[in-house]
Amino acid sequence: MIGDLILWQTVIYILSNPVMSGLLKIGYTFQDVQRRAQELSSSTGVPTPFEVEYYCFTRDVEEIEKEIHFRFGKYRLPGREFFTISLEFAVKIIDSMIRKVADDRFCRISIDTSPIRDRYSSEKNTLYMCPKCGEKNSSSKICVACGYVYG
Repeated sequence: MIGDLILWQTVIYILSNPVMSGLLKIGYTFQDVQRRAQELSSSTGVPTPFEVEYYCFTRDVEEIEKEIHFRFGKYRLPGREFFTISLEFAVKIIDSMIRKVADDRFCRISIDTSPIRDRYSSEKNTLYMCPKCGEKNSSSKICVACGYVYG
């Protein structure tokens, strides 16, 4: 019982900082997300406070963190948990990895909950998002950026 309580207190979060344009801090914590953002913001090397963009309670926190580092590896700053990816893409991938997206979930922006790969359309301009690297492609079979075969 206590183990379940502790597991459900783990939170995957995404933070942003207005002066760190284009970077997202993705991590997890066992404490309140706002408190974690304040801790990170309290350093004298951080000019403005971090803002909570997304969080979700989950039991799968360590597994998800490993998968995030793998999937977002080419967007990761070396040795840091900062990534140069869009909030929309990050949320979509993280939500797809969480076995049960908890009711107590927050996201600052509205996210399309359709599958990661855009659905087929009769339009010639349809783009498909690679589930491995996030690159948008005109073909639903192979990613031009990483070579991943999907669809």
